[in-house]
Amino acid sequence: MPDAISGGAGKSRGLDPDRIVESLRPRGDEYELPKEWAECLSVNGRRESPSSIVSFLSCPMKWYLERYAPGPDEPDYPSIWSLIGTFVHRVLETYYNEPPHLRTPEHLESLFETAWRELVQGGETPLLDSEIHRGWNYLKESGDVRTPKQIGFFRSRAKTSALGVLAFDSDPAEIDVIATESWVSGEVGEQGAGQIRINGKIDRLDRGPFGEDVVDYKGLAIDTPIPTPTGWTTMAALQVGDRVLGTNGKPVLVTKKSQIHHRPCYQITFLDGSSVICDNVHLWEVDESTPSGNIVRNVTDTDSLYRAFRRLAEDWRLHSIMTPLTIRNPLPLQLPAVELPIDPWLLGAWLGNDTNNEGMITTSSVDYEDMLVLIKESWQGDVSDYPGIPPETHYIYLGPSEDTPQLANLLEANNLIENRHIPSRYLRSSQAQRLSLLQGLMDANGSWHSLPCRAVFVTTNPNLADNVRELVVTLGGTPYLHKQPCTDKTSYTVEFKPVGFSPFRLPRKASLVDDLCSNEQPELVLRRTIISMKPIDSVPTQCIQVDSSDSLYLAGPLMVPTHNTGRAPQDEDVDPFAIKNIPVGIYALLRQGAKSENDLVPVRSVQLFYLYDSVRIVFKASPERMAVVTQLLESVVKWMANAADKGCLTISPAKASSEYPCCWCPAIDICPAWNESHSVDEMIELMTAEHSE
Repeated sequence: MPDAISGGAGKSRGLDPDRIVESLRPRGDEYELPKEWAECLSVNGRRESPSSIVSFLSCPMKWYLERYAPGPDEPDYPSIWSLIGTFVHRVLETYYNEPPHLRTPEHLESLFETAWRELVQGGETPLLDSEIHRGWNYLKESGDVRTPKQIGFFRSRAKTSALGVLAFDSDPAEIDVIATESWVSGEVGEQGAGQIRINGKIDRLDRGPFGEDVVDYKGLAIDTPIPTPTGWTTMAALQVGDRVLGTNGKPVLVTKKSQIHHRPCYQITFLDGSSVICDNVHLWEVDESTPSGNIVRNVTDTDSLYRAFRRLAEDWRLHSIMTPLTIRNPLPLQLPAVELPIDPWLLGAWLGNDTNNEGMITTSSVDYEDMLVLIKESWQGDVSDYPGIPPETHYIYLGPSEDTPQLANLLEANNLIENRHIPSRYLRSSQAQRLSLLQGLMDANGSWHSLPCRAVFVTTNPNLADNVRELVVTLGGTPYLHKQPCTDKTSYTVEFKPVGFSPFRLPRKASLVDDLCSNEQPELVLRRTIISMKPIDSVPTQCIQVDSSDSLYLAGPLMVPTHNTGRAPQDEDVDPFAIKNIPVGIYALLRQGAKSENDLVPVRSVQLFYLYDSVRIVFKASPERMAVVTQLLESVVKWMANAADKGCLTISPAKASSEYPCCWCPAIDICPAWNESHSVDEMIELMTAEHSE
């Protein structure tokens, strides 16, 4: 998914490998270009953006095919992320163009609310132009912002990002803003030998005491959910010294945290529906099932895992079997018992009823006597019952006693009336308390399917379904969530195979569980199978180190075991001015080049504001750094001019580097340099050598 604050294109031109192969003719380590393609590379007069330069630096082949490969022309509709970015940009542009005395936190929030009303109501308005409204309408029609939950997600992300600027600008009225959304451009290359014009837009240009500061807004959250002993946090919020959860179910200490990276990223999806986004150097402990039945365990980075997945997927697909790459489940969370306002089994039984918001539990005549016994074991107050309608239904009312309020009062005090969910303190209680909670849910509204040996819980409450899914994960299980639209309401089914415990306490249901079945092949039940891996647009990533013996911690909504960062502590010594940040350097270079001889105020720094995460990265616009940017741009121009003159695209094998893997390239299937890539320094040397011959 693209950077949420970067704006830009939505759908990219589709790549058809077969048509590309037909168009390109191999000539040694080069591809001969069709005439119309070569003409597209004509340097003189061509225009590029800083982002297209970065695409080229990542991989010339990828850049070339994305821009010029024959494919269907598609309307340039935005993604939800790019529209959030454009929307936030517009709010901040308006805010920083206001007179200084109006730049207050209250005014920024007021501007956001005004822009939000304009967006939802539609039509061209003072704050938002027709482009934003057209994008919003497209997302509504495509189903991305159709439901209240989706609209709420868009609003929450946009508002947090817009107000996030206040984390850096504590007194916006004091900032000397030179310009917002300011266009800059300049010529690159030698006169007569080929030049291109680079155009870009600076988000904000400030005047500081020692020079000008180029400010670039970034917004995609480093928001991988991370489970903790007390609930949830995000990767961005974690600090050294915090505690997360290890694969043994116990809390582990965070000992290191990497910088923010902009590396190639992948989305890994598992059979249970869970997925994780990670960068290419992230480490995983993966089991591979061999044809002989053995399991080989390896610690591997995501690039290598992707290559293994591609290698195995086709072969296993031919035999209609899932890929044999799995990751072990964590053990049940080992947390201390906590004081709970309502007995966990009783709360589960009430939540599982799913039909009333009063302090009573409904049961059938078949289970009435046993349920009454279980309720009295869990409730110290008065218990009374009366027949319901139809007659085979019984209502069991849980009233007060001298020391116990009625159940309805406790439910209301814990925000459960009209809001059925499992409170976070229950999901981080002891293993025994969590098992009791699950048994209450299953006794009230669960069933046992003997053929697949699975327990099944059904509800019409999506939030409760998600909670039950998480609850099963905390007990070491692998739950599967299914959504089934019905006539009046949508049904949500959570099913899982219990290992080492019975999901029921009610005798009738517990008797159905086959002990052998519930413990069948635990080594297969307690793991997750990788069913999909795909490269995605790069997002900001971070990773941590923990003090566990196996170097693993849990990440993602379904607590997938993942490894320590693969680059620490060396990452701490790496210059953060990585390839993904080069556009900001180009902006600084263009701004400095556009100054008149009388303007002696230098560009002092470039600053990246990660609005959603309240993270700021500052780079000095030193002469040495600007010289590197200049050298990169000149190399790009020479390469383009050379390719146009020769009518071919050079693909020279280079040293492999995990920073720029070819598996990141959408043309991987037709590229002769598979698994070959290069660093920025190597690319400079490579291109310079090519054009000096």
